[in-house]
Amino acid sequence: EHNRALSTGVGGAGIVPPRWLIEEYEAIARQGRVVAEMVRRIEITNPSPMTLQRQTAGTDGVLAQQATENTHPSETDAFATTVDVVTPKPVSGIQVVSRQMIDMTNPAADALIFGDMLSVYNRKIEDSVTAALVTAAGTATVALATEAAFTAAAAEDAITDAAIAVWNARKLPADVVAMRTSRWGRFMKFRDTAGRRLYPAEGEMVNISGRGSITVPGTVGGLGVGVTDGLGIGAGTGYPESILVFRSADTILFEGNMLRFRYEEVAGPESVKLGVWAYSAVIVRQAANSVRRVQITAA
Repeated sequence: EHNRALSTGVGGAGIVPPRWLIEEYEAIARQGRVVAEMVRRIEITNPSPMTLQRQTAGTDGVLAQQATENTHPSETDAFATTVDVVTPKPVSGIQVVSRQMIDMTNPAADALIFGDMLSVYNRKIEDSVTAALVTAAGTATVALATEAAFTAAAAEDAITDAAIAVWNARKLPADVVAMRTSRWGRFMKFRDTAGRRLYPAEGEMVNISGRGSITVPGTVGGLGVGVTDGLGIGAGTGYPESILVFRSADTILFEGNMLRFRYEEVAGPESVKLGVWAYSAVIVRQAANSVRRVQITAA
């Protein structure tokens, strides 16, 4: 391979130095964070369990208008609380590399491997956030039996129903609708009677509660669209398929700094181990109220 690189293919074989286009190195295509960037993020420095207080009962039945003069107000111990305990867990992995690869590769193999691990880590974080939202959403608010049922009118109504369900339960509006890439493609194909797109793919700045302004590819029913592989990859995989409608400020991603490790001569001089370690956890506050799910049940 080296000798072929030194040849021009015509005259002067073996005297032309190689020109390696290292800036054109092609890494595996992986989606970065989308939904994970839309929710709140709190930095953590250690894996200690965290306790978050939560009210479970209120004084709704205690307060009432006085029926008659001199009637004593109700005296009831109705207020109650509980706690949610969040325990961060590490995302980690080790890659074993031959010393020759480390010593001879240009660009540096360790930098490429650490970069690959970072992209995989970001995808794992994205999956953990979307999984937490799906779990919190529970049973679908609207279930469309097949793709044939996913018409423009049905899709718009389903998103609206889910958004209103969040608003009714949470007493605050949802601001994000998250879906697969292929599902956003279906939205972009919807046309009006004049053949114009109902949802043009135009990047927009949307104020995501808790995170400031984020660029999204479009909006549906006033909700910023988060297009993510975290709900499935490709055009026909993963039924039943979920579309999530949620209030972004109610989901919290706890995350620590990623530590990178390089182990020399662990089992001998011939191998080098490269590793990463980072703590994270996700919780959906107001879980029963802040997220709703639309489901496409089958193809």
